[in-house]
Amino acid sequence: MPAEPLAKSPVTPVVAGERPSLLAIDGVRRVFGSGPSGVTALDGIDMTVGKGEFVAIVGPSGCGKSTLLRLLAGLDKPTAGTITWANGQAGQSSVAFQEHRLLPWSSVLNNIMLPATMRRKASAADRDRALQLARLVGLEAFIKSKPAELSGGMRQRASVARALFPEPDLLLLDEPFGALDALTREKITGDTEEIWLNQRFTALLITHSIAEAVHLADRVFVMSPRPGRVTHIVDIDLPRPRTALVGSDRYNALVNEIRAKLQDPDHA
Repeated sequence: MPAEPLAKSPVTPVVAGERPSLLAIDGVRRVFGSGPSGVTALDGIDMTVGKGEFVAIVGPSGCGKSTLLRLLAGLDKPTAGTITWANGQAGQSSVAFQEHRLLPWSSVLNNIMLPATMRRKASAADRDRALQLARLVGLEAFIKSKPAELSGGMRQRASVARALFPEPDLLLLDEPFGALDALTREKITGDTEEIWLNQRFTALLITHSIAEAVHLADRVFVMSPRPGRVTHIVDIDLPRPRTALVGSDRYNALVNEIRAKLQDPDHA
């Protein structure tokens, strides 16, 4: 479990309109190829993400979720439309993937510091930050361990800590818990919420799990089959932390509401 102290009283959700904007996606379209054989992955995507907001994107396989993530990470460019950051310049993004991608020969601490050591020799400040993040994700006792010595959930925590190391403007979570067993996945979802409650970084989660999206997100964007469009935005008005609410009537109602919108994009 994360070692940092957590607020014990429920946290009231903050609606997106009350947050300063971090980025806006306007009319984004992404087409691969050209002519009759071109494939439209995304078409007319409109979204806003507020600073400190946790948003999730759900949709069927092939709807363009990962394409959108690549655009936000600066790994690709839209065919049409714009992605505008609040300060007028592209913000820094970090990605935590489904596969943890930790260096197998390196310790947890060195893996967390990797964003720094890829560019230069690690400093004392880098080590202090890595230790702080290891403590935050509950891995302080395992900083000398290699990835093979960790459980799947612990490896994913280390991956999240590494993604947070450069203090990104936007943390992108690309199905980060998809390879874990069901019990471990539930546990690390709760742990991730605790980490977010302590840090309040801006996060965007790509997931196939509706329950995971309801647990973590302030808002859930529902996407249609390809070409991917945002068909619905669902505000998650549950207080935080939410672990104790999993399986409650209101929690299940939100899961069912999003499932209905996925099954029928025209669902009101």
